[in-house]
Amino acid sequence: MIVRYRFILKHNTLGDVQIPITSFSARVRSNSASYLQITIMYTPARFSLINARSDGGILRIEKIFANSSEVITSVNIEDVRFDEGSVNKTISISGHRTYSNDSPTNVTLVKYSYIRHSVPRSIRCSVRNPVKPGDTVTAGTISFVADLVSIYANAQNSAMEITEETAEVTTTTTTTSSSTTTTTGPPP
Repeated sequence: MIVRYRFILKHNTLGDVQIPITSFSARVRSNSASYLQITIMYTPARFSLINARSDGGILRIEKIFANSSEVITSVNIEDVRFDEGSVNKTISISGHRTYSNDSPTNVTLVKYSYIRHSVPRSIRCSVRNPVKPGDTVTAGTISFVADLVSIYANAQNSAMEITEETAEVTTTTTTTSSSTTTTTGPPP
């Protein structure tokens, strides 16, 4: 299954605009400020469209599948930046907004590339997985509520990391007559 991305710049009075992206980075948190940064190739026309919508505009990034789409996140525009290198010119647009998952689900990940068992626990997997902050994620022998979903994508690569940020660390202390041992690990 091929995943593509659609960037929509929304504005109440000026209307919506779709612009092809070079890359994006999203950190989506449950009930906390989420962050999105989108980079696009510079053209004067694109810069004018973006600049006109920067006051009161909303950035939205979506995953596009063969027969459906899924919103990754939407944020309020806070920064529009023009960058010029020796070869390329780009526009970076970023912002924050609080995200809330009103319908959390249970998601079992069959394919994943990495599991961090120590706190904060996390799982790296394909962006194809429909995980949102607030969902309960199970992979291998661990299961936790996703507090943070981080996604990065460009034309060649994409990655998603799901993190449990609110886990409490369990500390066990054992004292013997000659030494003290402290063990720190994830909650049982």
